[in-house]
Order: sequence, then C-alpha cells, then structure tokens
Amino acid sequence: MATFINRRHKFPSRRATTKMRNEIPADYEAKKEQFILHVAKAIKDHNVPDPLIVNIDETNTQFVPSVKRTRCKKGTRRVRIIGVGHEKPQITVTIGAAANGEVVEPTPLIFGGVTNRCHPNKGKSVPPAGQYYDHSKSHWQTPASFVTYITKTLISYRQRTIAQLGLNPDQKMILILDLHYSHKDAAVLALLKSNNIIPIFIPAGCTDLHQICDVIINKSYKNGVTLGFVDYVSNLFIVWINQANNNPDTIFMLNFAGSVMKPEIPNFVARGINALKTDVMKSAIAKCFREEGLLNIARKEETYQRAVTALARNVDEVVVPDEVEAEEDLGGVEPEEAEEEGNVISPTEDEPIFEIEIFDEDDLSSDVSDDDDEEEGENEQGGEEDKVDEDEEEVPPVPKGRNKMPNTMVGSVKKGKYSR
Repeated sequence: MATFINRRHKFPSRRATTKMRNEIPADYEAKKEQFILHVAKAIKDHNVPDPLIVNIDETNTQFVPSVKRTRCKKGTRRVRIIGVGHEKPQITVTIGAAANGEVVEPTPLIFGGVTNRCHPNKGKSVPPAGQYYDHSKSHWQTPASFVTYITKTLISYRQRTIAQLGLNPDQKMILILDLHYSHKDAAVLALLKSNNIIPIFIPAGCTDLHQICDVIINKSYKNGVTLGFVDYVSNLFIVWINQANNNPDTIFMLNFAGSVMKPEIPNFVARGINALKTDVMKSAIAKCFREEGLLNIARKEETYQRAVTALARNVDEVVVPDEVEAEEDLGGVEPEEAEEEGNVISPTEDEPIFEIEIFDEDDLSSDVSDDDDEEEGENEQGGEEDKVDEDEEEVPPVPKGRNKMPNTMVGSVKKGKYSR
C-alpha cells in the first residue's frame, strides 16, 4: 500500500526539515515588495557594487557531525550512527557572502563558555588563517559577539574591497540580515551606521525564500564540514591499520570526548568554508543573489522609481521591524534561557562513543540544490516489510547509561580510548 501511494500520488520519502515553519506569511507579497524597495533605493542612491552587498547568517556546527542514513544488514532492528545523541556539543559559526560570490572572512567560531579557556586547547592555540575564536555563555550569537564580528570581519572586508575597487573611502555597504535579536541591538546599529554600513532586514517568515545563506550556503557548508569529519575518522583508521599489522590484537577505537574533538573543529570549519570557494559555488551564490535575493528586480529603474514614491524617509535611516524571526534550533536552549538558568551548552570532557559506521557518499554530495528527496527503501520497493528470521540470533538491547554498549552489537568495539 505504501509503495502504491508513493508511486501513484508522488509522495516520496523525505527527511524532516530543521525549521518546522508554517506556510509563507499571508502578507508575503507586501513584505517582499517593501524589502525590494529598500534594497533598490540603497543600491541606486549610493551606487553600491555587488562586492559590497553582503548577506550573513549564523549556523551551528556539531563537534561530531552526523548523517541521517547508513548501511546495515537487512533485518537489523537497531541501527547506530556516529553522532546521534551527541548533538549538543557544538559551536556557532557566522558565515557571510557577497553578491559577487565571494566569502566574507575572517569567519568567527563562537564556543560556549565565559573565558578563553573554552577555546581549543584551553585558549593556547592560534586560529587558522581566515578564522578567529570568540565565546558566549551559550555559544549563540549575542550583541557583544556580533559587535566583534562587525569590527573584525565586516569593517575590514569593506575597507579591503573599497581599496581593491578604487572607490571613495565613504562608499556605503549594504548588509542583508535576518531579525535575530543580536542584529537589532542599539549598539550594533550605531556601529554599522558609523562605518557606512546600511542594514536591511529580511521580513519575518521570508528567510527561507530570500536569505542567501539559508537558500544555498549553509547546506553546502555543512556538507563540507561532514566530509572533513569523515577524513578525520579515515586518517585515524589508517593509523590503526598500520599499528594492527604489528599487533593483530589491537582494536580500532574512537574517542569523541570534547577535549579531543574541540581542537579538530577549526579544521572541519575550514573544510566547510573551502567548499564555498569553488568556482561552481561562487557562480551559484552570485546567481542566488540575483534571483532569490531579488537583486535582478531591485536594480531595475522602474523598481527604483517605485521606491522613491513609496519610501518617504531617507534610506540611511534604519528601520527595524517589530517582528521576530523564528529561531533555528542551534542547540535546544534559547540565549535568554541559557543566561537565566546558567545552562551552558558545552561537551563533557570525557564522553567517548565507539560506533563505527560507513557514510554514504550520496548523502554527502555538495549539490547546491536543496532537494532532499530520498529514494524509497528496499522495504517500500518490495511492497513488504522485512521480517526477522525466528532462528536468527536477536541483537541484545542497548543498556541504559553512558559507555555501556554491548560488544556483540554490529559496528561496535570494546570500550576504550584511542591514543595517538
């Protein structure tokens, strides 16, 4: 029956989306028009070129990236995947891109903590080129961390770009961003204005349609992060293979404790950012700005004339919408809750997991399309559910508690830590 419904009515198997949002707003067309008019007037009045039109967004990066699917023996009742159950240890990364397809750097890595000791190697390591470390109590973006981002990234990027293009030092820059509370702080808006940066806010409920980072960048970035993690595990496995040749009794063991994984996070982030710097991605980002970002419409003369008529105010006067954009789940705790309850999202220092799984390359492809349609599983194609042979030995249940996985489970190994 399931197969008939899927094929007859074209209801394919889908992964759950990260944002459980309702349909587009009832006043979507009016919001879209206002957004276009503000962008059109800012571009025309200040002659803003593509490299100075920037969109930024925050996204989470897990210490142990996970995928939704893996391979297992037919009939297996319990399937374990690396990373499942370890989603909380993570950081926030702010990604920026310009309308010409360039990535805006340096990229901040915001860790959860109150001092520099929450940074990799307890604050003693130097960030890789193109990155800098920051922290907040809950690892979320805050007004203070966003002020740092403006100072270290946006202002320096604007100055470099103006120098490269030979523009007037007072040249304006347009910053397109969502309605996160840290973006609307009074100190943030004052700093942007004093540095000739015009913030234009995407209306609430419209970021999935018109925010470039949501449409094309974040997914490609996270695919690159996951591939970096896969390379990390593969390198450990190669080391184990070489050791096993000398000692056949050794067992491949993984240690995903926070103290072990945190120093690797910058490498994963660098892999994700590099995935955005390919020629294909640059072209795709520039095209997305023109189409989903509505620059094609905003640059038309007739659009500008509508903007002049409709907008009685000066475009330099920042108008912050009263609406609040729905937050994406970056760790399960809102910033305000974390501040009040002291709930700091950070990994425990000794939390290894030991499942070994093979990632499917199809799930890690860097396609710029956001189409997550999945092929039907063998059960649906055959029209019958898998049945476990009564004579087949049943996999024992997983005991409750940390680090108590049975050694007989497929893909598990004996408890222990890998030491390099």
